[in-house]
Amino acid sequence: MKQTNFKFKTKVLNRAVSFTALLLAAGLFIGLLTGCPTGQGKSGGSQSSEVIPNTPGKAYTVEGVTFVMKSIKAVSGAGNQLGAEYIYNNGLHDIQLSAYNIGETEVTQELWNKVMDKNPSVFKSNPASGEVQQRRPVENINWYHAIAFCNKLSLKLNLEPCYTVKVGGSPVDFDTLTFDQIPTTDNADWNKAELDMSKNGFRLPTEAEWEWAAKGGKKYIWPNTNQKDRLIEYAWYSNLDGGDLDLKTHEVKKKKPNYYGLYDIAGNVMEWCWDWQENINAGAVLPQDYSGPESMFKDKKLNKEVIFMVNNKLRDGIFLIIREFKNNIGNNNFIPMTSFDSKISKYLGQYSREEIGSELEKMQQEGLIFFRKDSGLAHGGISLTTEGRDIIF
Repeated sequence: MKQTNFKFKTKVLNRAVSFTALLLAAGLFIGLLTGCPTGQGKSGGSQSSEVIPNTPGKAYTVEGVTFVMKSIKAVSGAGNQLGAEYIYNNGLHDIQLSAYNIGETEVTQELWNKVMDKNPSVFKSNPASGEVQQRRPVENINWYHAIAFCNKLSLKLNLEPCYTVKVGGSPVDFDTLTFDQIPTTDNADWNKAELDMSKNGFRLPTEAEWEWAAKGGKKYIWPNTNQKDRLIEYAWYSNLDGGDLDLKTHEVKKKKPNYYGLYDIAGNVMEWCWDWQENINAGAVLPQDYSGPESMFKDKKLNKEVIFMVNNKLRDGIFLIIREFKNNIGNNNFIPMTSFDSKISKYLGQYSREEIGSELEKMQQEGLIFFRKDSGLAHGGISLTTEGRDIIF
């Protein structure tokens, strides 16, 4: 099966700061590796019956660096759902996926170095006490870097590359391609990269593959838990929100894995996916192994850890209120607090005004909004930052 997606890639997509379980990191992310073939494994049936502890995996070694790919069984049948009823751009919908493999961890700096011969990471010194620098995840890369890495890794392991990129009509030779030859700004040729899922090499996961793997076969809000006070066991995230991130990336596999045996699927850094950003409505019917829309949405490609991990019902309610005033926001992006207040009962009726005010202040600390508190919550208003507009709209 050969699929071609035309994508616009922005150099910096820092969405991590806005969500409870995510890292304020370097702003660029890489996808977890996925074995390219979508094998026709046994159907998954219902979610609960197909959860497999100690998910089997296969180890690969590149010049002394070993990484593991975990096997995820095929998913089909009613009740296998992604999304959530309270996420405005990812409503509950059934999915069907062929069996696939996905990286046990985020791509480490040591693996990236062996493949790309250059480490672009911002966090490449001063690791946390007791942690190994080269085992921290690579970051500060764009989507072009990510697909180039997948192809070059495939070649190093004598597998068939999944991606074809033509520049000026001639295919890129990924065997000789260097890191510095990969575009760092929007590139029309690289935007037309073609994905061939019949090849046996490595690729980025689709949004659905990433989200299904991230959920680990469970319906929890966060990896393996619905309890916020236990999230710290599974994810590195902001100290402002109760985490222990300390404003740096961390060695992989230092937190507990999810039920599929995947580490740092929330927090640390975010991961690139293949698809374009797309709003998926509740009840949407998607084909098997859906790999996203064929054209760009709002000129952006969002990382899918954001879409899965929003799951902060208080903040989601605030997002929904702001969206209701989308067409009424003036040039200064100002939403009167009286207008915001009129929708609280609809979206945030279970929360106190103190809780709502505290969340708005937190969003301001994270650079999403300017919260004007002229006379408490009843007056003033909200102005969106550019970052806030990109996420909410």
